[in-house]
Amino acid sequence: MEKEALRQALASNLPITIVTASGKTYEVEHQDYISIAPEDATTVIVYARGERGFTILDLKTITDVSIHGASA
Repeated sequence: MEKEALRQALASNLPITIVTASGKTYEVEHQDYISIAPEDATTVIVYARGERGFTILDLKTITDVSIHGASA
């Protein structure tokens, strides 16, 4: 996935679901729960809401992003 596509999904200010090539999903309820590395780096960090911890993803493994609550 392109970094800009992920940023555009986050700019909707709606919750999103990230899907990776392995089929695993990550819920991101707000922009505060994700960090995208600057410039050419491909690291994405998803923070667990209400829990301790985080998951580090490579942008290249993200296959889809769904925006929740977006009007069709």
